[in-house]
Amino acid sequence: MPSYTFTDNTGSINSDWLNPVDRLVYGPPTKTIAKTLTPEDGVKIYPQGSDGGVFIGRTGAAAGTYDDDGGSYYGTKFKPTGGDGSAGWEREDKTIRLRYFGAFGTGSDESAEIQACIDYADSIKTASAAIRIHAETGRTYQFATGLQFPAWVGMDCHGSLLKYTGTGGVAVTLGDSDDVLNS
Repeated sequence: MPSYTFTDNTGSINSDWLNPVDRLVYGPPTKTIAKTLTPEDGVKIYPQGSDGGVFIGRTGAAAGTYDDDGGSYYGTKFKPTGGDGSAGWEREDKTIRLRYFGAFGTGSDESAEIQACIDYADSIKTASAAIRIHAETGRTYQFATGLQFPAWVGMDCHGSLLKYTGTGGVAVTLGDSDDVLNS
């Protein structure tokens, strides 16, 4: 294999991370390391982790376009450390999954992670098409704080369960009205 260098903002990436055939960088083991990579149009990275996946380098956008939307998880896009968001890494899979925002259905309270995913879906919806969030099959996603599903945002549970563990209050608000579901 020929020698290739892929630059990050701390030096360069080992050439064994780069597959020159499909321009895919293998192996950044954490988001912190993945964020050190400077995006190059069309180059793909495959960060490791339960919320990883294939991300494509994008450049030349307006500042803020690729601001991080996943917190400590990968989300659907993220920018390099110190970047202004005009370049970044965008998830190749356009499906919105709870795990991209840190909700894995492991039995702990995932209220904040689930709501972050819902809020992201709301931010990209249009008035003419519903946005669907996907849960992993057979998981139990627990939430103790009420969830707010805006109009046009729904969830495909795939045999999973959303379980409200809070005490009192509203479990789920549906749409932009006063429609609520209680436990």
